[in-house]
Amino acid sequence: MNDKTRIRDDLEPFGIRDIAPGDRLEIEGYVAGDSVVATHLEREDRDNAVVISGPLEDVDDLNDRVMLLGLQPIDVPEDDSSGGIDGTEDLEIGDIVEIGWDDFSDLSQPAEEIALED
Repeated sequence: MNDKTRIRDDLEPFGIRDIAPGDRLEIEGYVAGDSVVATHLEREDRDNAVVISGPLEDVDDLNDRVMLLGLQPIDVPEDDSSGGIDGTEDLEIGDIVEIGWDDFSDLSQPAEEIALED
C-alpha cells in the first residue's frame, strides 16, 4: 500500500489499522518489481461468498481443475452457463478468469462458477 491507495468500507469509514482477522477484503493492485502495490482496498459485508481472479497458471483438462495465484488446484464446474465455460476445455494457461463460490468454506470445495474476464 502507498499514499495513493484508496481505502473504502460500505459500512463505516476505516483505516488500515481497523482491518481485523476475519474481515473480507477486496484488494486490487499491480506488480512492481518484487512487490505488489495495492491501489484499492475495500472491506466487504460479512458473508461466505468468495471470488478470486487472476491468470491461469495450470489447466488440467483430465480432472477439470485449474491453478491460479499459486493456490492449490481448484475443481471447476463442467458446465457453467453463467460464464459460458464448459469445463476446462475452453481455458488456456494465461487466461484471466474469475472463480466464485456463494458459500465458501475452503479451496477443496469445487467452484460454483468460472468466467473469463475481459
